[in-house]
Amino acid sequence: MILRTGMKFTATSMQRNLRSSGHESALTISRNTHSFTNFARPSRKFRIPHSAFRIRKGGFTLVEIMLALAIFTMLTAALYSTWILIMRATTIGKGRAAQLQRERIAMQTLEDSLTCIQSHQASIDYYLFDV
Repeated sequence: MILRTGMKFTATSMQRNLRSSGHESALTISRNTHSFTNFARPSRKFRIPHSAFRIRKGGFTLVEIMLALAIFTMLTAALYSTWILIMRATTIGKGRAAQLQRERIAMQTLEDSLTCIQSHQASIDYYLFDV
């Protein structure tokens, strides 16, 4: 008998437990070391890919970091070019609006001057002084 974690196991109880779990196993008992070795192979539907056995230590791979940096760079470049286009359009728009405002003021001044001249010609008698 072998004592493991406070429980007694015998070869027959171990074989019974392995067979009831669905694994067909070859159980060997080493008399010198009193250890059990399970040579069971799981059925095909329960196979785990080899990549699942790798232990990840909680970091990112170089490829993942480079891919993230590339995506971040592309997004930053797109955002920067959009920002530059918006700033140029704003500057051009403000310049055109200022030019249009100056033209409107010039037209208003000309209109006022012409109206004043027309009014002056219509009532010239009121503007003359007799000396």
